[in-house]
Amino acid sequence: MKRIICLFFSLLMCLCAFSSCEKNVKKETRPEDASGTVTEDCTVTLRAVEDKIGPLLEPYDRLAGTGEYTLKMTVNEVIGGESVPTVTTSVRHNGTIRIKVEESYSSETEYFVEGGRLYFYTADGEEKSTEFDPEGLNIYLYAYYSSGHELVESGETTLYGRDYLYERYVDNRGAETSFLFYGGVLERKLVYDRDGSFRVFTVELTENRGV
Repeated sequence: MKRIICLFFSLLMCLCAFSSCEKNVKKETRPEDASGTVTEDCTVTLRAVEDKIGPLLEPYDRLAGTGEYTLKMTVNEVIGGESVPTVTTSVRHNGTIRIKVEESYSSETEYFVEGGRLYFYTADGEEKSTEFDPEGLNIYLYAYYSSGHELVESGETTLYGRDYLYERYVDNRGAETSFLFYGGVLERKLVYDRDGSFRVFTVELTENRGV
């Protein structure tokens, strides 16, 4: 189960409705980090943020709120000197979420979220389920553990030789995410680490029609 949750954490892949922002700065204690490992310093400083969405991201934010969408995200990790892609496709429809994770060497895993439970199969094919809060699958359009999203910067940038318009957001835990647009279309998401480095996700978010 930890592997499942860790995978969700690392990919930041599904979308859900966005919770209201924290109005007061406070201390919060969290016993585990995103890898499921207990940390020595698990106190997180929350900050007040203004719930504000920029004009480029606003149509996608609105689509996420409908609960009827397909989100496909791809991230490449370097393993043994080789770039290995992981593709996560999440389909949200009629209050359910179907998630397919495609890893290297044709490895596929499927999950199904309904009624507050996460269903999955073990390595020997046995179906199991566990309690799971769908709101915890918090995007992953934005940063994990987010509460409120404040637009802090926008402009132009170049990535992989392609010119983009971007909007950069921060949540109440200080997590930062940038969204890159080409021709008004969302193409990439950058998730920043504390040291300023970032991971690049390719993003495709589309409306479910006639499902």
